[in-house]
Amino acid sequence: MGRRRTDTRRRILIAARNLYSSHGSEGASLDDVLSATGVTKGAFYHYFKSKDALCQAVIDEAVAAYQEHVTAVISRHPPGEALERILTTLSSPDAAEPAACVRLLIRLTLPTQSSPDGVAHRTAEFWRWHARVIEDLLRVRPGPAAAADPAAHAELLLRLAVGAAILHGPASATDTPSAADLLSRILNAG
Repeated sequence: MGRRRTDTRRRILIAARNLYSSHGSEGASLDDVLSATGVTKGAFYHYFKSKDALCQAVIDEAVAAYQEHVTAVISRHPPGEALERILTTLSSPDAAEPAACVRLLIRLTLPTQSSPDGVAHRTAEFWRWHARVIEDLLRVRPGPAAAADPAAHAELLLRLAVGAAILHGPASATDTPSAADLLSRILNAG
């Protein structure tokens, strides 16, 4: 019985994550989630109090997976390389797990008139955490970005990476440098 409960909750979370990644939480109705899983409304409310609670659970999972990735990158690489890898993941159109988590969080961060407070709070908390990670890496990384104002540089790099992720879209075969290449050039400019 416990395994079936876990499987049902997991199916709901996966369906919601996929729908929210494509349409945002506002563009995916509860009926869309239920239709994708074959779960009844009664069963849904057994696992989640509301659609807002579901969205918060999706955010929590994405944040945890991405934070685990960032922690692993920091532990395996020197600060400069870790910073570049993290910024590359942020701006990547790749479908790999860390980049997919970031794209989901970006989509759920984009402001709407009816974004629930819990969703806005969780995404804002994630971006504050991310800015602190970048700032900490800038402080220990030698180079021009560490010299002046690491907090301001961290905020700028974070905004550039997120903007690149929003605007760049899927990787193309053109001669245009990737968002990751541009961020690397900015980071290493002397």
